[in-house]
Amino acid sequence: MERWSTSSQALEMVMPDEPSRGPAVVVIGIGNPLRGDDGAGIIAAEAILARELLGGVEVVIQQQLTPELALVIEPARLVLFIDADLEGPPGSIKIQRVRPRPSSDPLLGHHQDPAATLAWCESLYGTAPQGLLFTISGSKFEMGDEMSLPVQRAVGRLADRLAPRLRRWSE
Repeated sequence: MERWSTSSQALEMVMPDEPSRGPAVVVIGIGNPLRGDDGAGIIAAEAILARELLGGVEVVIQQQLTPELALVIEPARLVLFIDADLEGPPGSIKIQRVRPRPSSDPLLGHHQDPAATLAWCESLYGTAPQGLLFTISGSKFEMGDEMSLPVQRAVGRLADRLAPRLRRWSE
C-alpha cells in the first residue's frame, strides 16, 4: 500500500537547505536483475537516470551495498536507497527514513544495509547525509530477468514521482 500523502510530506522535510560539495542527491538502486523482482531497485534507478535529471543527482547501480559507498555518498545531502522487499503485497511501495547504525554483522559487504552504509560514512567522514529507503514489494525472485507486472508498474510509479522532486532538490 502506498502512502504518498504522508510520504510526500516526509520527503519535503528531509532535504536540507545547505549547499553540497558534490551531488545534492545520490540515488542507489540495489538488487539483482537476474532474479526477477529482486532487480526492482536497479531498474527503478535506471528509470530515474533515463529522465536526464540535472547534474545535482548521481545514480549508482549496486548488486549489494559495500563500505566503499561511503566515499560516493559523503558529499551528498540526501541518499535515496531503492531495493526490493519480500514483505507486503506485490507492487506496493514503502518509504522509511534511514539513520546511521553500525551493522551487527561483523563481516563486511554481503549483508550491509542502508543504515550501515550511512554509519560507515559517518565513521569515516564525521557526517552522513540524510537517508531514505524505498522498497518495492515483489513476489517473483526466481532466476530470470523478467519482473512481475505489479513490480514493473511500481517501478514506473516510483520513478515518475521521484523525478520532479529530484529536479528540484538538485538545483
